[in-house]
Amino acid sequence: MNLKINGKTYPLEWGMGAIEIYCDRNDCDIDDIDAHLLSPRKIDSMKALYNLTLAAIENGCESAIPKVEFDLTIHIFRSWLDRQPQSVADEIVSDWKKSFLFGKTVAEHFFGELPESTETASKKKRPSAK
Repeated sequence: MNLKINGKTYPLEWGMGAIEIYCDRNDCDIDDIDAHLLSPRKIDSMKALYNLTLAAIENGCESAIPKVEFDLTIHIFRSWLDRQPQSVADEIVSDWKKSFLFGKTVAEHFFGELPESTETASKKKRPSAK
């Protein structure tokens, strides 16, 4: 996924790189991320979403070929995201949950959700034995 922020396109790359950047900035461990994002304090979960997404942008810029200059600050990013429709934030969260970390989706790791294909398969009716 790419985000066009103030006329410049930035790649989002989640995974361990983004988590590492996020945890370095927030003095946390990978096990703490879900607690940050699902905090009962709405302000804490919103701050976590902003910071994790910014970490994914930085990770994407570092990984891009050719490299993309990472020149965003949390203030610029937050201001941009605050002006977007809710659907943009929803799309970012959806992209994150579908991304992979150690061979599983983030949704599986942090939220206990089954991959979409498994859920769909389990909801289909099985033919009855004759």
